Order: sequence, then C-alpha cells, then structure tokens
Amino acid sequence: MKMNQHSWLQRVLISVSVAVVTLPIAIQGAQAKTTDNLMPHEAAYGYFIDHYHQNVTGHTTPQNNPVVGEMSTFSTYWSNGQAHDPDILSQNISQAATITQQRTDSEATRSYLTDRRDLRYNLISGLGPYATAFIKNANAQTDFTTMPTTPLPANAPTAKLSGPPPLQLWDH
Repeated sequence: MKMNQHSWLQRVLISVSVAVVTLPIAIQGAQAKTTDNLMPHEAAYGYFIDHYHQNVTGHTTPQNNPVVGEMSTFSTYWSNGQAHDPDILSQNISQAATITQQRTDSEATRSYLTDRRDLRYNLISGLGPYATAFIKNANAQTDFTTMPTTPLPANAPTAKLSGPPPLQLWDH
C-alpha cells in the first residue's frame, strides 16, 4: 500500500508541476513557432520530478526547493499587489471572459465543480481511466456533485457546513 501511495503522490506532483510550469509557456507559447518550449527544462534545483521531495520547511529558495522554484516566475507578473505586466494580465482576463462566454453547459458545470471542490479531490481526474476505481477504493468524497440552479452568493462557503455533510461519490 505504501508503494501505491508513493506512486500516486508522484503522479499528483507531476501533474501539478506540469500545470505550474506550462502556465507561463502557454501565455507566451501562443505565438511560438516551435515546440521547443514544451520540452523539459532543467531549473536551478534540477528537474522537478527528481527533486520534489525537497519541498520542505528548511528549503526556501528556488535553488533548493522545486516548488519555490516553480512558483518564483509568478512574481514576474504580479507581486505586492502590483501588476508588473498589466498588458499580459489584461489579455489573460480578456481571454478568460471570451472562453466563459463561449463555453457549453457541460463546460460550465465542469468549471463550477472544479472551482468548488477541494483541490485534492479534483486531482483524481488526472488518473484518467483509473479515476473511478480510485474514487471507489479510496472512498474519495465531495460535497459538490451538481451545478446550482441559481448563482451562489459571493461569500458562499467552499463546503456545505450545516448538518452532516451529504458526501457522495463523484460520478463522471
């Protein structure tokens, strides 16, 4: 069981790493002529998959903590409440609005559920065809299984708090 947990953790960390690494590439890569930027690049700490276990309290620099290294490029866009590249941020918001206006009902539901569910639960979908078996065998549960018929208030909690939680298996 310990080996399965380690293997699952590696898959989750790889998925998160890929998402974090490809965000800046995706923004700039829209105009790219080649796929060179999609190939793995060694960072100051090495490759994420080889050093993810260095994400510990004592490691606080991009050189010794791969998570800090992955997230450090975020500060080139935004830090201390200031936008460093307002044009790219505006372009990002505009693109998000366009996608939102053109999405299908199914995509809207998926977006809502992804936003409201716990991140750990959402990562299960990265298991692809093994997700259903994982949900069943791990008894993975979530409060959010359907899209509400009316908009939620801005201050709605991310979990249902009144009474015992109506936990149900996700069915996709």
